[in-house]
Amino acid sequence: MEVKEKAPEIQSWLENYIGSVIDVPEGEDWASRRFDELGLDSVEVTIMAGMIEERFGLEIQMPDVVENANVAALAGHLEKRLAAKD
Repeated sequence: MEVKEKAPEIQSWLENYIGSVIDVPEGEDWASRRFDELGLDSVEVTIMAGMIEERFGLEIQMPDVVENANVAALAGHLEKRLAAKD
């Protein structure tokens, strides 16, 4: 699968993962809200980083999440990292 085709997959995966570990507001575009505003703490971010590495083969550090602190931003960052990896 080409990287461009991965962008929606990455965002969907992030939304599903986050929705499975915290209560997200129904009927709201919560994907654009900061992770900390949603209640995702550092432990969950660390676990999510491990899951990202397992799913997409990308090692992600806490600064990556802090600098890309919502689903859309992190998905874009991961897409760029995947493109650079290829």
